[in-house]
Amino acid sequence: MDATAYTESKDPQEELIQMWKIKRMINNLEEMSGSGTSMISLYIPPKRDGLNQANKQLVDQEGSAANIKSSINKA
Repeated sequence: MDATAYTESKDPQEELIQMWKIKRMINNLEEMSGSGTSMISLYIPPKRDGLNQANKQLVDQEGSAANIKSSINKA
């Protein structure tokens, strides 16, 4: 989905289309599944440094995952 789907619009019909796209994406995410902890959902807050914080958290988690001995959870 492109970034324009999340911008504010003054056109009521455009807002309805954007809401439909977001609901469709949420439904698609709800239908997905993984085995155990192999799949995550990452919500990035719309703050100025939200992407940087999310990236730092993922790097930290990757470092923690490297210490897991089970090859099933590391993959």
